[in-house]
Amino acid sequence: MMDEMNQEAAKQMPMLRALQKSIEHSINMGIFSGVGSTAVKSYRGLHGKIAEAMSEDPYITETLAYDLDDDTKDEQKLATVQMLLNQLVAYLEMQLHGDQEPERPFEFRKRKRGFEDIGRDLQGQLLNVTRSALRKAVISVDRGEDLTGQDLSGADLRGVDMSDSNFSGANLQGAILEHANLSDCNLRGANFSGANLQSANLSDSNLSGAVGQGANLSSANLSDAHMQSINLEGADLHTANLNDANLESANLSGVNLQAANLSDAILSRSNLQGAALNGAVLVDAELVSANLEGVVATSAEFTDASLARANLSGANFAGALLVDANLTDANLEEANLTSANLTDSTMNRAALVGANLSDAELVDADLSNANLSGANLTSANLTDANLRRANLSGTNLEGAELTDATMPDGRTYQLGMDVSHYGAEGQPRR
Repeated sequence: MMDEMNQEAAKQMPMLRALQKSIEHSINMGIFSGVGSTAVKSYRGLHGKIAEAMSEDPYITETLAYDLDDDTKDEQKLATVQMLLNQLVAYLEMQLHGDQEPERPFEFRKRKRGFEDIGRDLQGQLLNVTRSALRKAVISVDRGEDLTGQDLSGADLRGVDMSDSNFSGANLQGAILEHANLSDCNLRGANFSGANLQSANLSDSNLSGAVGQGANLSSANLSDAHMQSINLEGADLHTANLNDANLESANLSGVNLQAANLSDAILSRSNLQGAALNGAVLVDAELVSANLEGVVATSAEFTDASLARANLSGANFAGALLVDANLTDANLEEANLTSANLTDSTMNRAALVGANLSDAELVDADLSNANLSGANLTSANLTDANLRRANLSGTNLEGAELTDATMPDGRTYQLGMDVSHYGAEGQPRR
């Protein structure tokens, strides 16, 4: 009798292992839809044959029988079958190769409880396996994987090397990707809203059209990344590296970019309304026609940056460095530029109505045709500045430095010149 049982077990073992491998692959790849029901059908068929041959062993016939409802979610079905299958294979291997009675789970040797109770315990444990816990326990992604459109929400992939993988259209909402390597990945159209990508490496990756609202990308490496039309509203990117990244037409409203590196980044037509850029570096960045309304960029560096036609109304650039910046046709109405350094900047036709430029450095700045009506330029340094055809109506020039500045009528400023002739107020220092 024992020989017949062993023969049947040995006969089914290759098929059990094949099913085992197939289930493991499906879970690792995050493929659940429809797979759960197929796995249940296969397991029931194989288990039925073994249970028939080992009918007097309640551990086989009762405890390891699949007994969940058909409407159970595929993820739960797959997790349940995997657990039962692993125990069945381990038990049969001990029966086939062991010289002593195998030690079964839950201290079967003590027999303090019946098989029926133990079966209920096992089933209870399986039913408590949640989708989140399942993913955290079993998901494994390697380099170069194709995970197009896969549901990886809540997955724990921290520190995993997934470079060169394809995540296009994938669901990564709430995923834990801290310190993960996602360089050279295709994340086009992926959704990683609320995900944790702190210190993750996304250099050279394609995130165009992706959604990452509220995501944590602090200290992440996004250098040379393609991020056109990405939606990062409310995301945290402080101290992130976005050097040479392309964020054209991106939604960066309310984003935290404090101390971030955006040198040479392309942000043309992007929406940065209400974003925090304190201490950020945007040297040579391109922000043509970008919306920076209400941005806080105190002490940020915009040297050689292009902000032509950008909307900076109500923005706070106090102490910012804008040397050689291009602000042609920019809207700076009511902006705070106190103590900002705008040396050699181009502000031709810029709208500076009501702007605060007190103590600002505007040496050699081009303010021709600019509208400075109602602006505050007290103690500002406008040495050699070009104010030709500028609107100085109501402009406060008290204590300003205007040495060799070109005035609206083309004349060079001379000490004692009456600036009220141009509609300005206050007495320049010299």
